Amino acid sequence: MLGLWPGAFLAQPWLRHKCSKVRYLLVFWLIVVAHQFAAFGSLQDWRFSRAALTAIEGRPDLPR
Repeated sequence: MLGLWPGAFLAQPWLRHKCSKVRYLLVFWLIVVAHQFAAFGSLQDWRFSRAALTAIEGRPDLPR
């Protein structure tokens, strides 16, 4: 797990040249947020993800 975004977060003080780049930080935090949404969705049996997809597609809820 420390090889993924937590490892990158912990390594940022040593890799200051990366932390000074706005584009890198933006992409980094987008990855963190995406991983958190995926973790939350998997814990909730993907209920919210399915609801969001059905709302986007404009069709009734899919059967389980």
